[in-house]
Amino acid sequence: MAIELTLSSQVGKAPTNQSTINALDEQPMLDYTKTVSKHANGSKDTFDGYEFKTDWNGSSNVISQPTGNIFATNFSNGLRFVTNTTIGKDRDYYYQFWGRGDSNLWLANVIGFTGLWQQDNRQYHPRLEMVCFHYMDSSGNRTIDYRPTQILRGFSESNHYWEYGNGGQHDSGSQWYIGYQLNSAARRQFIFDGDHLLFGMSLQIKFRTAAGSRTADGRFWNFKPIIAKDGGAAELADASTCQQGKRLVIPVTGNTYPKSGDMKLS
Repeated sequence: MAIELTLSSQVGKAPTNQSTINALDEQPMLDYTKTVSKHANGSKDTFDGYEFKTDWNGSSNVISQPTGNIFATNFSNGLRFVTNTTIGKDRDYYYQFWGRGDSNLWLANVIGFTGLWQQDNRQYHPRLEMVCFHYMDSSGNRTIDYRPTQILRGFSESNHYWEYGNGGQHDSGSQWYIGYQLNSAARRQFIFDGDHLLFGMSLQIKFRTAAGSRTADGRFWNFKPIIAKDGGAAELADASTCQQGKRLVIPVTGNTYPKSGDMKLS
């Protein structure tokens, strides 16, 4: 019986732009259904020196529970953040993938990510402010929390390259490229050398507003891991390069590997 494998991009490489991301197959980093709700106002955690939080900004809850798959290869199935009514001031929203106790994918050597973002309105939209990776060892013990903060593509409105914390209005109806990796050779080497398996990821979302009031709506999709080949920085590459050379086999959702049993590949 033939076995279909899901593979990462070539180790040490990352897709260079939006078209390259779209040309690659789905590469899940985590089981997207395994989340811990941080929806309640006042939810907060500090990881790697950064506070992730949900803050309604003095108002009632106007944000719908997020739905969708951040690793899906199409916009319509992506992870959607949307308000359930119009809003007139900024909100902070904390979203967390977390699956350490039973089954997950538990990828090794994850040092960064790339992905796509699109929103409906220049002035009113949810945008990505920060990400943190959460790692454990093969026995299920948490090891480290690291934020990928070294940008792969500097902010560009014309090319639609996103950067954490960028203020102001931003083009709607366009696919924005987001790409980050761990910000030092020491951190990348630490993940590469040790027993550090990805089990979770925290997102800080900003629901941005302007004068007046409107619904804020947007999605994130086609997120893919960057896999280290050593402590070096990832190199940007086209789809052909990403699809050749040494690549990581990505287990299917529902694996109990590496905690017990055999790895399921299809």
